[in-house]
Amino acid sequence: NRSSALHVDYERVLPPIGPMGCRPRRWSLHFENAATEEAFVASRSDQVVFGMYAACVVVSLLLLMSLLTFAYGALFVPDVFAGSMPEQRIPLVAFCFVVACTNLVVLRSKCFVSFMGPIVFERYVMVHLSVLVPVCALINPTYLPKILGSTPLSEPIAPERAYHYAGMAMLLIAYVTTVHTVIAVRWSSLWLLEFMALLSFIVPVFFLGLPVPLFYALEHFAIYLVTIGVSSLGKRQSELGERESFSRVAAERTLRCIAERKAESHPIAAPKKAKKQSESSIPTTSPSATLFRPNKEADPEEYLQGVENLGKREGWYIPVSDMRCIPDVILGRGGFGFVLPALYHGASVVVKAPLSSARS
Repeated sequence: NRSSALHVDYERVLPPIGPMGCRPRRWSLHFENAATEEAFVASRSDQVVFGMYAACVVVSLLLLMSLLTFAYGALFVPDVFAGSMPEQRIPLVAFCFVVACTNLVVLRSKCFVSFMGPIVFERYVMVHLSVLVPVCALINPTYLPKILGSTPLSEPIAPERAYHYAGMAMLLIAYVTTVHTVIAVRWSSLWLLEFMALLSFIVPVFFLGLPVPLFYALEHFAIYLVTIGVSSLGKRQSELGERESFSRVAAERTLRCIAERKAESHPIAAPKKAKKQSESSIPTTSPSATLFRPNKEADPEEYLQGVENLGKREGWYIPVSDMRCIPDVILGRGGFGFVLPALYHGASVVVKAPLSSARS
């Protein structure tokens, strides 16, 4: 099970455990040993797959709603949706929808994830998430006319596009924050996403223009930068705690493995014979001691009746009526009795019975 943090390849993880080789590095938080780092990433693979699958489902539904909305606007109310450019955005949204559905199919296949390995799969996830950032920015009606060539690059953006510009900024902030919170990738792997997020906000401003005054753009950029920084620091602190917990688990498991190997390498000494317990040490005052004391002259039926009465008084006697034996099933047989399964108040138990009661 590659998803469990406790199933570690001890042959490869043994070297870092010892003089604190399992401690994470200060900046990148990576473990000093590559095998330990791979085991840590593998322990979070299921969380990454679940987060990506949930994100792809949500994105697919949103893109499908956008496609239906744009198609409805382009066919029935083109005047209302003229500012949103539905004809130009439909191909891009459809392409993103196909990519999201493809990722859903890929994530459903566990063989694909196992074949790639935890490290490569994490990079695959980050590349997809990072490429989606500029797509979210470029399909916005603020810059889409200039990108498609329908509007000259030198022409200033109409102030009416300020609403779309603010929506793009909020969309990027929500996207980056969601990835930091939901997708369980390593903190050091998020640099590409954060870099693409900054480029997607800065590059269009310099090359395509602004629909708002520069002061408002700087204010949006400051909020954007603070949000990314806070999300990144929160992700780093959360991962640091997870790595420390993983280090303790790996160290404890490895030390246990070492102890077991040492125990296997040494011959096991024969157990010493227990000294015969003297009869004087056996308690003689309790009812059980008095009843179970050997007495060859006692009548067997009276003796068993006394055991039954004592068991009822002390609460350890189980009536036969409380047991429900499973018919036609015998687990074992010996010279004097046999073993069969039964149910005791609904719980599965094993009963040993004498051969004389086999018919009953």
